[in-house]
Amino acid sequence: MGRFWAPPECSFAEGDDNYHPFRDREWFVDTNLTIPADISRLESGDARRAFTHYWHDKHCTFVLQKLALAVALKKTMVPGLVGSIHHVNHCAMTITKTIKNAYNETFLANDMSITESTLGFMPCVTVKSLMDNPGYEN
Repeated sequence: MGRFWAPPECSFAEGDDNYHPFRDREWFVDTNLTIPADISRLESGDARRAFTHYWHDKHCTFVLQKLALAVALKKTMVPGLVGSIHHVNHCAMTITKTIKNAYNETFLANDMSITESTLGFMPCVTVKSLMDNPGYEN
């Protein structure tokens, strides 16, 4: 879902087989997208930053999928980004904007947005905290 490590208490593999962000697009080490990144270094966590096109929407779709799976599987903890109402709302609005703009036939061909992906650590949040405090922000 992102380039971060999350504790095993909030990590679960369900849904992960649908998400291969390093194998379905080109990644670069510069914002001009001219120097290809070493994919093995991205996957191992040895490269701290990388840039690509179109990753943000896929990341957001995966976050929403993981949240739905966590509820369906009765998970008690989820990674912080999955449990952040602020982030989930951001993702919903981002995907909505992309869909709206896709009706403009030239949007996707001309979209040159670049997303930075930074390696990091994601703490856990309890699913119960989301129910107890729907305004929770991470």
